[in-house]
Amino acid sequence: MTHPRAVAFTNQPLLRSIPAHPLVFSHHRKHKNTLNNLTNTIYQSRPTTNTKIQITPTAISTTMTNTPTPSLPTSILLYLLLTNILYLARRSNVRGPETTIRRLFQIRTTREPNVSLPLYLLTLLAWQSFVVIFPLIELASVVLFDRVTFFYSYPNAGGVGLIAEPRGVQGLDTKLRVKEQVRLDWHRFKLNVGMMGRDGWRHPPFVMRNRVHLDIPKRGMKHWPWRRRRTIGAYDNGTSNHKGKGKGNGRK
Repeated sequence: MTHPRAVAFTNQPLLRSIPAHPLVFSHHRKHKNTLNNLTNTIYQSRPTTNTKIQITPTAISTTMTNTPTPSLPTSILLYLLLTNILYLARRSNVRGPETTIRRLFQIRTTREPNVSLPLYLLTLLAWQSFVVIFPLIELASVVLFDRVTFFYSYPNAGGVGLIAEPRGVQGLDTKLRVKEQVRLDWHRFKLNVGMMGRDGWRHPPFVMRNRVHLDIPKRGMKHWPWRRRRTIGAYDNGTSNHKGKGKGNGRK
């Protein structure tokens, strides 16, 4: 049996149990559900240890091809342009200010009246073939022999040549320079096919031939090795004693 005073005390307003408001619990439940959904989304979207990251070659190739690369024909043309400028500038520098790049270019590209079209084209092709390797040839000549190199043509003799001469003779007269030169030539010249003399040189009659030969004036070598102790069919093709033109004036 409960004491009357205890019943009266528990009936006081401050000691009554307050029922939970339904809106408070629903508000917390709503936030809890939202947080759970966000957590699940993050967890599901994160990469696992088994996830493989693939890099497609297309992305890499697209990045690399953004930089333009010259084609092979363009690269060849650029190299020919640079080597031609280098050759003409080098020759102009060696020969002095009076021999300009424009003047050298005109000499090399002008077709003379007595030069046939095939010979003119052959001369241009030979010149460009030398220009392609000119940087290496010039460097080796200067370093090893203290000489400069250049291309030469012989319009009257129908040929071309490569000449190496000392750097120190550039200011001398042409005749003095020629004595110091080493020349690798290909052109038409007279070749004796007669009896052998006591000095080892052959006597007339002669034939006209285009031959690759070496000239070193300081050593007495001219048209070597064709003009010493060499037997040729002297009268083949009716060319014996043919009076043709010699080298004539060459072109630098």
